[in-house]
Amino acid sequence: MLKKLLDNRNLSLIAQQYAWQCIIFSLSLILILGSDRLPEAVAQQTPTANYKTFTEWCVNKATLNPGARITVDALLGQAATNECARVNDNLSSLGELYLVGEEISDITPLASLTKLTSLDLSFNKISDTIPLKSLTNLTSLSLWNNEIEE
Repeated sequence: MLKKLLDNRNLSLIAQQYAWQCIIFSLSLILILGSDRLPEAVAQQTPTANYKTFTEWCVNKATLNPGARITVDALLGQAATNECARVNDNLSSLGELYLVGEEISDITPLASLTKLTSLDLSFNKISDTIPLKSLTNLTSLSLWNNEIEE
């Protein structure tokens, strides 16, 4: 009987059953104990879109990763309107922008604001500054108290 239990087919079947139980148990633990960290994990895994204008970012806001969505919301808040085209017109000619303490982590939506000369992104959650390389008119940039690693 022991030989029958140790048969490769039986072991494979038992392993599959336990694997599914372990997966379900792990997901349950994540939802119960770590649900506050789940959105962060999803944000890190969701690729960032590559739109050219703020209007495109704004119109597609519902499909963006959570980090990019926060940035779009912060820009809409600065403009005090939800009209994407109107905000785009205002932002595309903007020289200075202050988004301090807005919980921003994904700054890719800022890459289209090429007329910016001064940008303050202090006290956010930014770790990647590569999207700023398209802002060639910047003469002043503040990134105090972010999560940037060298």
